[in-house]
Amino acid sequence: MEIARSISDDSNRSRALSIIGSELAKAGEPYERIFEEALEVARSISDDSRADLENIATELAKIGEFNKALEVARSISDDSYRSRALSIIGSELAKAGEPYERIFEEALEVARSISDDYSLFALKDIVTELAKIGEFEKALEIARSMDETEYLRSADLIIIGSELAKVGEPYEHIFEEALETARSISGEDSSLDLSLVLSGIAIELAKVGEFERALEFAWNVDNDNEVAFSDALSEIAIELAKAGKLEKALETARSITHTLYSRLRTLESIAIELVKARELEEALKVARSITSEQENPSVLHIRSRVLSIIGAELAKMEKPYKHLFEESFETARSISDGFEQSLKARSDALRDITPELAKAGEFEEALKTARKISDEYIQSLALSDIASELAKATLKKKAIERTNMV
Repeated sequence: MEIARSISDDSNRSRALSIIGSELAKAGEPYERIFEEALEVARSISDDSRADLENIATELAKIGEFNKALEVARSISDDSYRSRALSIIGSELAKAGEPYERIFEEALEVARSISDDYSLFALKDIVTELAKIGEFEKALEIARSMDETEYLRSADLIIIGSELAKVGEPYEHIFEEALETARSISGEDSSLDLSLVLSGIAIELAKVGEFERALEFAWNVDNDNEVAFSDALSEIAIELAKAGKLEKALETARSITHTLYSRLRTLESIAIELVKARELEEALKVARSITSEQENPSVLHIRSRVLSIIGAELAKMEKPYKHLFEESFETARSISDGFEQSLKARSDALRDITPELAKAGEFEEALKTARKISDEYIQSLALSDIASELAKATLKKKAIERTNMV
């Protein structure tokens, strides 16, 4: 708590307090006062508190405090944020087996009252939450009513198709409809929009294990649309890694030639999936392969982050881990001053190491590292992460002590 309250940035302080409140609630500890404090901080932000209030409303809904969550959500002045907060609360109500339809109706009413394009994005958020809870007919009805833009309608249909696939329902016809809608787009952006839809379908097919079809869709993306093409290959590679198909995942990742950053971020994600599977030697090989001819700040930052994640996992397994944090620090420190973005990259790299140190139980070292970050805002993010991890560790320790006393 002390660390959270020491955070200078109000938004990050509010975020840290709400996460701690949520952890306290999960552990059966008193939490109301902490959420009140988080709210007080959020409401004191004069320029823009909408994201902070949405975050608090969401955290309250996740712990079953629906009335308070609704009160906070309804106090958000920005319609887009209010609509999204309400739809998330509706989704959490559904998961808890509580009546939720009225809250989604309220979210819809707010979204449709927005006069500009943000209305479409607000409706997209509602479609996403409805699909997640299995309200496919309602989600489709809203998606098909979005006449203003075929691309967003296609994107919504992809989300619905993906959720249908996850629960084993027929989904191919929805992807076909999304594709048909995208092909009807005319104008100068039609090629880009079609590429984004093809990329989106490829990604969702990969998520349900349809790797060959996913790659087929990805290779049909117009190569001129580098972002859409790279995104599709990147997500397919990550899903292949999750499925234990490491060789194919690495082959797919290395076929991303358009942008170095996208390829290296994909290798990072593959390494993280290997960490989750506790394939740490393979993860380390992938981490150390994150290189380029010129070791620019982004490359070093990514490699440093992955090494620290592997270090934290080794600590959990009670295996030697400090050498990896040393390697991670060394990599972060090697970000030279020769680049304009070096200082921020070094701050970001140190920030990413801090939560991993905290996960390894190295709280003093994590704090020491955070205090070295020269960028005040990035330092506040690091302190927020440490406060959250410390709260989790403290509550876990208390729970174990209680169990041992029984």
